[in-house]
Amino acid sequence: MRNTTYSCRSKISAIFTAAILACTGGVFAQPSTKTTSAVKARRTPLVKLIERVAESVVDITTIKPIGGGRAVINNGTGSILHETGYVITNNHVVSHGAHSQVTLSNGHVYRYRIVAKLPYEDLALVKIDSKESLRPVRLGRSNDLMLGESVLAVGNSHGLGHTVTPGIVSGLNRPTGPSAAARRTGMIQTNAAINPGNSGGPLFNALGEMIGVITLKATGENISFAIAADRLREVFPELMSVEQRYGFVLGMEVDTMGKAVKVTRVAKNSPAQTAGVRVGDEVFGAGKMTIHHGLDFYLSLIGQQVGSEFPLKLRRSGKHVNAVAKLGRCIVPPPVKIDKFKNGLHFSVYAGSWDKLPDFEKIKPIAAGVANMFSHAAIANIKDNFALRFTGLVKAPADGLYVFYTSSDDGSRLYIGDKLVVDNDGLHGVMEMGGLIRLSKGLYPITVTFFEKTGGEELKVFFEGPGLSKKEIPPAALFLRPPAKPSKTPMSRPARPRKPRGNRQNPS
Repeated sequence: MRNTTYSCRSKISAIFTAAILACTGGVFAQPSTKTTSAVKARRTPLVKLIERVAESVVDITTIKPIGGGRAVINNGTGSILHETGYVITNNHVVSHGAHSQVTLSNGHVYRYRIVAKLPYEDLALVKIDSKESLRPVRLGRSNDLMLGESVLAVGNSHGLGHTVTPGIVSGLNRPTGPSAAARRTGMIQTNAAINPGNSGGPLFNALGEMIGVITLKATGENISFAIAADRLREVFPELMSVEQRYGFVLGMEVDTMGKAVKVTRVAKNSPAQTAGVRVGDEVFGAGKMTIHHGLDFYLSLIGQQVGSEFPLKLRRSGKHVNAVAKLGRCIVPPPVKIDKFKNGLHFSVYAGSWDKLPDFEKIKPIAAGVANMFSHAAIANIKDNFALRFTGLVKAPADGLYVFYTSSDDGSRLYIGDKLVVDNDGLHGVMEMGGLIRLSKGLYPITVTFFEKTGGEELKVFFEGPGLSKKEIPPAALFLRPPAKPSKTPMSRPARPRKPRGNRQNPS
């Protein structure tokens, strides 16, 4: 990402924005139409690769007035995921700016809107309403990358527009950051020249497949990192969280890794099951979209509404099957009704050495007490080899969609009632994870579990929701459960295994 401050005499408008772009950005040069033998000889495999992928890359610009006739312009890059205008980029590229737009390789400019964000993975999905046909990237896999294989980065380097830089895969499954508290793992390292403005852009292999999303540059020379394509595939259903986000239920999941988009789960008594969808069915059409890969399926669910009919085109045993699911209503847990309550949380302390959260029902606490917030500081005299379990009530101030986060070193989990919302388990440095849940106005049972093995320790819990920006849950929003109802750790279907990730540093 590139940050620049400009002075201006009038309010920022679309005209001013276009002028700024004309001064600071550029469009990708079109291939030469000459057919001389010299031109043909110069059209190397790299040139042909660039010509194939250029139209799938977009320049992203955000403009934020800062007063006094001044504005901050931030530049980044994105990749077209679907021909209907969905673009994947970094969260830090689109996390600020009053005027936000995308420039295509042909110079056409469109405003964009943010559809979904996953800050702790530094991923965001944005949408442009293009009047022209768009060319999506070919989404590749990162599970078979080879050290030394050729790669190509395309990005809005220093706001100059499409800039191409070749390189190689320098390292695989790299951790980033100098310490565990700032580390992310599973990254692709490359020596391709990455500059401010490249953030969110694609890293291509020699076949023109996107195998990573550029996210940061290290302080050293020729050391840059990209989120692996397989990681994007893995967390995309979580990024979208379509049923919680839009309040409907379809009740099916698909494979996001394979070439065939196969159904992996159909919930019992769900609209998908009622429509006749089966595990193993291959999806090639959903809603109004043609499905090319598993991510497209979740894109097709954006904006769907309760009660609407959702058509599915399936392939089963070599035969085409059409199904129509009537979308149900997302179940919102009811708030608890309590006449008398006071602020605080109950907590219990456990002694032991673990690599993941223990089964709290099988161990006995060594101490208990009351705290005013979720924090490892609830106990001050134990530093290593302990676990905490907090129980209480949290206040949802309004009806709507909420996001809860835990930031912990080592593992933590957060439950609302009996629903596992955040799974941040495992032996790792400070790492933030989050999850979405739809709630009504009122009080809800909340349970947070945490363990610390050795080294540094941290536990913080955040939330955001309707009219509520992200912040650590304050004491005023936490209440003690009535003593007549002793707390137990809720049991829930285990979340999909996750690879440890941490916070990012030095975004490009």
